[in-house]
This record gives sequence, structure tokens and C-alpha cells, in this order.
Amino acid sequence: MTMKKLLLIFVLGTGIANAQWVPDRADYEVISEGNFSTSAHDMQTAISIAKSTLKFNGAKMHTLDFNKKDIDSPLVNFFHRDNEPDFVYITYIARSKTGYDIWFRYLPDEPISFEEEYVIIEYDGKH
Repeated sequence: MTMKKLLLIFVLGTGIANAQWVPDRADYEVISEGNFSTSAHDMQTAISIAKSTLKFNGAKMHTLDFNKKDIDSPLVNFFHRDNEPDFVYITYIARSKTGYDIWFRYLPDEPISFEEEYVIIEYDGKH
């Protein structure tokens, strides 16, 4: 298993309605307030779940462009709200051994990395 350092950004508007991510499904595992995850067996279902949660949270979505042939390539997004300059909203979909993991994270705006089964996702902070 090779770990890749990849960052594929899909664009969302910064019009999120809530102060933190809020789960819209009972199957999300809540880690802490604003931080939760779930999984799906295939990429299309994972994208559908993520889009539904983004819509529920008031995120304005734009075209999603990614390499459908690279099943290990994660879909990653981060953005900020003007009234919360010290925090970042991060969401990503990453391939796992059993399918795809879907994460929503609300964190202090500082460098962080997330190690998933096939990829390391890095956020540099203060963008």
C-alpha cells in the first residue's frame, strides 16, 4: 500500500448557514461538535451523501471536477467564513479498504494532516 500526498480541491461557496458542520444523517459517527464521518460502498454514493450534507449545511456548490479513473484520489475542500477567521471548514471523501470515507471537520485554522488508508490529506492552514 503506497501512501500518496494528494490534494484535489472541489469548489464550494462560503455561504454555509451553520457555525459548524451539522450532520443530517443518523449514520454519521460524531467525533465532536462539527466533526463527523460516515462511509459508503462506492464513490457515487459517497458524493451523493456529501452533497446532501453540504446542502443541508447551506454550502453553495459549484461544478465538481475530478479524475473518475483514479479511484484512490481524494476529493477535498476547505473554506472559511469571514466572521470566523480562526477556523476552517474541511470536508473530504477518501477511498478505504471497504469503500469510501466521508468526513466533515470544523477545526482551528492551522496546519493539519489526516492519514487515511490510501492517502495523506494535508491542510497548510491560514489560507
